[in-house]
Amino acid sequence: MLRFDDLYRLFGRINESSPNSPDGTGSNESKRRQPPIYIVGREKNLFLIARDDKYKKKTCIEKVETNPNNNTIERSQLYVHEFLMKCVCASLNAEKNILAFTTYRKKKEDQDGLYESYLVELEDTIGPNRFLFSGAADATYRSIQFIHDTYSKNTSSFFFSKDKERIELYNIETKKQKNVTKIQSQPEKQFNLVKSYLWMEWDPISSLLYFITISDQNETEVQNKIAQGAKTVDVLCEFKCRSFVDPRKPIRLSNFEFTLTITIPVESLLNRKDHYEHYPWRNGHCSPDTTLLFKVIRLSNNGICLCQQIPPSQQTPSTTVILYILHHHAKFTFNVPENHCKHRAFFSSLYDYLMVYIPGYC
Repeated sequence: MLRFDDLYRLFGRINESSPNSPDGTGSNESKRRQPPIYIVGREKNLFLIARDDKYKKKTCIEKVETNPNNNTIERSQLYVHEFLMKCVCASLNAEKNILAFTTYRKKKEDQDGLYESYLVELEDTIGPNRFLFSGAADATYRSIQFIHDTYSKNTSSFFFSKDKERIELYNIETKKQKNVTKIQSQPEKQFNLVKSYLWMEWDPISSLLYFITISDQNETEVQNKIAQGAKTVDVLCEFKCRSFVDPRKPIRLSNFEFTLTITIPVESLLNRKDHYEHYPWRNGHCSPDTTLLFKVIRLSNNGICLCQQIPPSQQTPSTTVILYILHHHAKFTFNVPENHCKHRAFFSSLYDYLMVYIPGYC
C-alpha cells in the first residue's frame, strides 16, 4: 500500500529538478517554473495525480504506486490531455486500462463553472480514445469512481455521483481487440444507489460508500429556520453505508446505519456552488462542499465515528468541531478560537482511540 510519506518523498524528488524545463536542469529558474502537481484520486493501491505542463500547454494524469517486491515508488504517465485543463477528480479501473476523470472550466468569472466527466481507453496505440459521459456539462459537481473487484476482467463497475442529487451504479463492458482493450458499448446503468443526498465519502481501501441523507420528518421545520435567517440548522439525518466487495450486489451494512441530529450550515442546504473547493489531499472521492467538512473514522474494535468541522463565520468566529461516536450514540462538541490564523482539524485513529489534530493550536 502506498503510504503518505512515500508520496511526500516522491514530491520532494519531483521538486528537486524539472524534467520539463527547457534546459533540463535543476536550476533555481527551473524550480520556480516547475509545473504544479496535485492529487486527483486514490484507489486501493495507488494515487492518481494531475500535472500541468506549462511548456507544452498540456495536462497529464499519472499514477503513483509502490512496488511491494522492493518497496520502491513507481510513477508512470496514463494520459495526456491536448490542452491545459483543471482536473478535479479521477479514477482508474482494476485492470488499469480505463481511466475516468472530471474537468472543471469557467468561461467568465461572474458565471458558474461547468463540469464534464470522461472515460478514456488507455491501451490504444494510436492515441487514447476519450468519450464524454454524463451528458451535457452543467454547474453541478460530478465524479466517477471505479469499484475494484476480481469477478470479471471484461466488466468494470463504477458509481457516478452528482453532488446532492443522486448516486448511480453502472457497468461497462470491455473486450480485447488486437491486444487493445476497447469499450464495447455505452455504460449500462444498473440502478440508483442514492437519491437527494447531503454528503458522501468513498473508502477505496474497504470498498465502502458512506452517505448522509436528510430525513423527511423535519423538512418544514428546516425551511422555517432558514426563512428566519438562521446560519446553522440542526437537521435529523440518516447516516448509511454500502459495501461493494461484490459490485453486482452492494450490501447494506445495517450495523453502520444511524439516525442522528447534525448541525448543518444553511449555505450547504441552499446548494450554493461558490462554496465548492477541490481539496489537494483526499482519501477518496467525497463531497466538495467546504461547508460540509465530514470525515468517517473506523476504529479497530469495529467502532465508527463521524467527525465534523464547521468553518468560522461572522456570527461564530471559531472553528466548531463535532464528534459523533456512532457506536456509542455519543456526541462531543468543542470550539477552536481563531487567534489571528485559521485552523483546520485533522482526524485519524490509533487502535481504539479517535485522534483530533489541529496544527498550530494548543
